[in-house]
Amino acid sequence: MMVGRDVTASVERAAVEPGETVLRVSVLSRRDAAGVARLKDVSFSLRAGEVLAIAGVDGNGQTDLADCLAGLRMPTSGGIDLGGRDITFAPVRERLQAGLAYIPVDRATTSLVPAMTVADNLALREFDAAPFSRAGFLTLGGFRARARERMRDFDIRAAGPQSPARTLSGGNQQKIVVAREIGRRPKVLVAFQPTWGLDPGATRFVIDQILALRAAGGAILYLSAALDEVLMLGDRIAVMHGGRLSPPRPRGDVDVTEIGLLMAGIDPAGIRAA
Repeated sequence: MMVGRDVTASVERAAVEPGETVLRVSVLSRRDAAGVARLKDVSFSLRAGEVLAIAGVDGNGQTDLADCLAGLRMPTSGGIDLGGRDITFAPVRERLQAGLAYIPVDRATTSLVPAMTVADNLALREFDAAPFSRAGFLTLGGFRARARERMRDFDIRAAGPQSPARTLSGGNQQKIVVAREIGRRPKVLVAFQPTWGLDPGATRFVIDQILALRAAGGAILYLSAALDEVLMLGDRIAVMHGGRLSPPRPRGDVDVTEIGLLMAGIDPAGIRAA
């Protein structure tokens, strides 16, 4: 459990009235190749303009949940509905077209191709659409123009669009991922420890971009071991432990001690009864 960073101390959260439900996950379960249950009947909904923040110690099912939503792994049972569309077993491309975006925890191996340029990495989600492609042909000018725009808007500091991503700092590499995913203005963003390994300045930048998406009506599922970020960002807050998800609660009803107990696998009701 990570606490104590001060980057969230002065963050301003705009007042946003949540809209319609855009993501619904129903009794989602998953077993791995060895038959071990990684997700156990996980259910929740997510509305436009809302952040559902899930706290949890690493290794309690967060990776499986995020990857099942993104289409990188498939559940054993249960359902995922995005905007009225069943995407439970849909390919990744179909999920992207339905309005899903994903910021995974490991930018170096999952969300970036370090040997590719900044421009190419920014185009990975949309390379077959304008301005990157015209009449079925890739357009170098389109790649560079969009890259310059994203570099400006998301403060990506590199020598230029043709710089290899591996030459950038960790914070600027993560800005590429954030620019690519949030820049598309998705309906739903799954953000899995998006500030992991970042310095305070880059952490604050990522948090501000996520809150800007929320203010614009985006729905965000935020999974993190950083309890201060969970408490600051979440409109509703839940805890994952042992592959199970606690019932989400409004931020005003959350007790920090209870969250800590849930993260440790202890039922707060049992403590109170004793």
